[in-house]
Amino acid sequence: MSLFEHAEAKWKSEGGPLRILAASGQLGYGVIEPSFRRGLDRDLHLIGADMGSVDPGPYYLGAGVMAPARRSAKRDLKLLLTGALAHKVPLIVGSAGTGGGDAHLDATMEIVAEILEEEGLKARIATIRAEIPRDLLKSQNAAGRVRPLGPIGELDDAEIDGADVIVGQMGLEAFQRAMDTGCDVIIAGRACDTAIYAALPARLGFPLGPAFQMAKIIECGSLCCEGGGRDAMLGTLEGDSFILESMGENRRATPMSVAAHGLYEQADPLS
Repeated sequence: MSLFEHAEAKWKSEGGPLRILAASGQLGYGVIEPSFRRGLDRDLHLIGADMGSVDPGPYYLGAGVMAPARRSAKRDLKLLLTGALAHKVPLIVGSAGTGGGDAHLDATMEIVAEILEEEGLKARIATIRAEIPRDLLKSQNAAGRVRPLGPIGELDDAEIDGADVIVGQMGLEAFQRAMDTGCDVIIAGRACDTAIYAALPARLGFPLGPAFQMAKIIECGSLCCEGGGRDAMLGTLEGDSFILESMGENRRATPMSVAAHGLYEQADPLS
């Protein structure tokens, strides 16, 4: 039985809430080990982490390199892999290698393979590529199926040909198809950070609204807490409600801090 199958069977047998740990808001910049290990002891159904960000700008996507140092990325990936496998909890990493292109995914998988070999571990890993063929994008654009996101101009063939790397941001469906392969770990290219945490709840029939809202809040770790920080964040989804707990001893999620985080990186908390 794969770890995703194990998690689903475990939840169905318990018939209670779903416990998801967000290990890091940006993997490779230093997972806080004590808080992560406290999270591992919470009888989890899923561990997730986003490895990407738009904060460093487009350079890393175009150049095909990671923003953090390789040793830092390996240190964080090792913590997550060894912790997840030891506790028999499935793991999802999204936007591998900062940019989430094929080069980033391949570099991340090289590190993952090193860790498994060095630690004497075995795991079934599903990878999901995010790069989009230019011909496909051109044909979809010509068919009127590409629309600007925000106040920018229409896409044209010159822009498509001029781009170094083109990735599509995957959502729930890609992760759910990967779960169907019988894997223990999913390492994905460019992905919506909330989809990392909402894919399993959606698969199990939880209402999408609360699942996505919880995912949006925990994906940045304890940034939603008083004092902010980068500690691991536990989300316990109970159906149409959820409980948020920082695994950092000095962090506390409050109604005000969580409501404020609802406006983080967006103008409307309901959008």
